[in-house]
Amino acid sequence: MDADALFYFVSDRPVGEVMTFVQDNQLIPNTNYYEFPWFGGVQRSFDSLRDLIEFLEGQLGHEYPLYFKDRKGDHYFAGVTGDGLLVFGIPYFGKTPDSLAKTVRRYGGFYGYIGAGMPEIGSLEQFKLDPKYKPSKILDDGHIVIYGEASDLE
Repeated sequence: MDADALFYFVSDRPVGEVMTFVQDNQLIPNTNYYEFPWFGGVQRSFDSLRDLIEFLEGQLGHEYPLYFKDRKGDHYFAGVTGDGLLVFGIPYFGKTPDSLAKTVRRYGGFYGYIGAGMPEIGSLEQFKLDPKYKPSKILDDGHIVIYGEASDLE
């Protein structure tokens, strides 16, 4: 993603929630062909996002990034972490803290940050410990903090 985005983690949701995220936001995948794993030696190939998502449901321990655009050309991100969480990335520019909080709440988001680059999605703990994610931009404890402003998620 090449512009500021809100990335947030989602737990206790099946990987299939990615399909809901894609449909809700009318997203277009950046590719029509997927390989597993996403780096290294290819073990399996998929011709549809749905087939890949169904496969990933049973692949705990493998991370996988997915990139999308909406009809306006805004970039979105969905990823599966190595510890079985989902990470969603949504455009931040021009959105109010309340509208972002509403989106995060809809998908059960609980921890995230605002930035210009995709998070390292190995695991939530790796993300929390990485010094490049500034505390002032962290979403946690039921609040989303955006450049000093906070909006309740409850």
